[in-house]
Order: sequence, then structure tokens, then C-alpha cells
Amino acid sequence: MYNTTVEKEILDDALKALRDEIKIDIGEVNIRTDPQHRYDADVELRLNDHLMKFNIEIKVNINNANLGNIANQMKNIEKPALLATRYVNPQLARRLRELDIHFFDTAGNAFINLAPVYIWTIGKKIDHAFDVYDRNATWGPAKLQIIFALLCHTCLVNENYRIIAPIARTALGTVNWTLRDLNLKGYLLIKNKNERKLIDKRKLLDRWVELCAEKLRPKTLLGRYEAKNDLNEKQLNLAEFNAQWGGEVAAERLTGYLRPGEFTIYTDKTTVNELIYRLRLMKNPEGNIELRQRFWGNDPIWGKQDTVHPILVYADLLATAEPRNIETARIVYDQYITRYIE
Repeated sequence: MYNTTVEKEILDDALKALRDEIKIDIGEVNIRTDPQHRYDADVELRLNDHLMKFNIEIKVNINNANLGNIANQMKNIEKPALLATRYVNPQLARRLRELDIHFFDTAGNAFINLAPVYIWTIGKKIDHAFDVYDRNATWGPAKLQIIFALLCHTCLVNENYRIIAPIARTALGTVNWTLRDLNLKGYLLIKNKNERKLIDKRKLLDRWVELCAEKLRPKTLLGRYEAKNDLNEKQLNLAEFNAQWGGEVAAERLTGYLRPGEFTIYTDKTTVNELIYRLRLMKNPEGNIELRQRFWGNDPIWGKQDTVHPILVYADLLATAEPRNIETARIVYDQYITRYIE
């Protein structure tokens, strides 16, 4: 569901470009305003005598950071699904085609593979400058840490700010401004001074995962490494380093589905040097071991597990935009996250 002028303009401009570039006929367009809908609009397209009906998801901006989450969202939309966006460069266009995601943009680039229709047009430049509009642009790392804490433990939303702040590792004032912002953006219902409720949590999770990849993950990376000896993750006890598994190893432990190729460890700066020494890690920008800074404090529910919270595992997997990780992320969602969101 969408309700912004910018998204409407993107859809209108993308449909016009599709009609002008591909000579396709645009039929009825229905805008979906019901928050229960998993997509923003549906449209009828006709090429020659072939009628196609698509469910459309609108994204203002697509980049490498949010590609995995967008791919996952597209898989949740009833088929056939079509992605509309401002602009897709050739590299991202090829990635979308590899992921079998139909798309079109305001420049006239498009990929549609719905037999007998096949459309593949890339390399067209947008003919005017545009600002990448982000209605959640004020959600910097600190606010994202608070939203993460609230998504993981929805009971926190009614707690005193002094309880929320240390769990999210943020200042009291940031908690106050984040809750106000969530209320203004329609994610938080404030009934009275002591009663608040998160609403539209699935949409909030999707938005958090996208912004986490763009704004929070880059700040958490402590470095990439390789091990002098083979890393035996099955026998490694990270608790002694105040650390937890994230990413693919965590997903394997939660689901038993994925064989890890990348090893993500969340730890604190106070123990990272000991971790590096004990595991005999060597700096390597291309290494398959990444150390990341924990951005949460004492976790009252999930803190003693050997993996980070499933919501963060889900975000880690989607940030890779790898098909096998996207599929595993869906399993993590179904088995663990639904209870927090639905």
C-alpha cells in the first residue's frame, strides 16, 4: 500500500515510459490503499493481442544494499508481480533478471518474461535529475537500533524510556524522538501516556531491513578476516567472547537448512582483539569471516542464545541478495519472526 505523491508520480512516469518505449497499451490501473494488501497497485497491459495483469510494487530507490529485501518482498506478492521504480542501472537490471523479478522504470528500462511476451530493455538513461526521496530519511543508525529493539520485544513499546535506551544502546532523547517519528509515520498508535502500540509491523520490518542494510550495517563492520586454520563453527563457543553468530551460521543453527559459506560474528570492541587472537584470524578484505559490532545492550529475552535475534539473522541474509539466502530468510521468517510481526 502506498499513499505518497512521489510514489504515484513514479508509477505514472514508469507506465508512460513503458508505453512510449515498448509501444505497449496501458489498461485499467487500480491503486491499493488497504494496508492488508501486499502490493501497491494492479494494472492491465496489452502487447499486440496478449493481455497481461500484474500486481505492482513501487520502490522509490533500488540499490545493492536493499536489493535482497526487495527481492524477498516481490516473492510475497501474488504472481505475476511487477516492480516499478525511478531508475534501474544496467548492473542492477541484470541482477533483477537473475532473480526473475519483472521490473520497469521511468527511463523506459524493463524486464518482463511472461510467455509469449519477452521484454528486455536496459541502458536507457533518465532524462532529468531527481532527488531520491526517502520518507524515512531521518531514521539514522540510532533510531534504527531503537526500532530493532521494539520489533524484537514489542512489550518494550510501553516501557519507560530509561528501560528502552540501554537495550537499544541509545540516548533517552533519541527514544523520545523515535517514538514520535513512528507515530507521525503511522507505525505507532499512542492511546494515552502509558499505552502505545506498534501497528503495520510487517511494513515496519520491511522498512527497517532496507534501512539497516543501507545505514546500520556499514557502521557495524569491524573487519573481514580469514582463519589461519579451518574455522570449526560447530565446536566454537562464542559466549566466552560475549559474541554471537549472525548471518549464515545463525541461519543454519535456527533452521538446519543452510550450509554456511560466510561466517558472521557479532561482538563488542572490548573483546574483539581476544577473539581475533584466539581464533587466529588474519585481516583479509576478501575473507569469509566478518566481525561486526553489537548494536544492542542486554537482551532480556534472546541474550543468552548463541545466535543473534532471528530478525537480525533475517536482515543479514537478505542483505546478501543471494537466492539461497533469500530462501533461507523466508524460512527464518516463517519459523521465528511471524510471532513478533503477525
